[in-house]
Amino acid sequence: MKRSYIYTLLFLWTALTVPWFFSETRYEAIFGFPPWAFYSFAMTIGYAILIACAIQFWWPLLAGDDEEAE
Repeated sequence: MKRSYIYTLLFLWTALTVPWFFSETRYEAIFGFPPWAFYSFAMTIGYAILIACAIQFWWPLLAGDDEEAE
């Protein structure tokens, strides 16, 4: 996997954690949270899992060792 692909994936996931499309003032709570807050929390948990996987599997590549390391 290429380093640029990993960085692009991480950047896009970071952009997805921001609830851009929630603009309604009326909503139903999800587990006591407004929908935009629940979405942001769920995406943040997903991002933490993605970072943990990146560190676990792609650390040598992200550290700059070998571009074609698997």
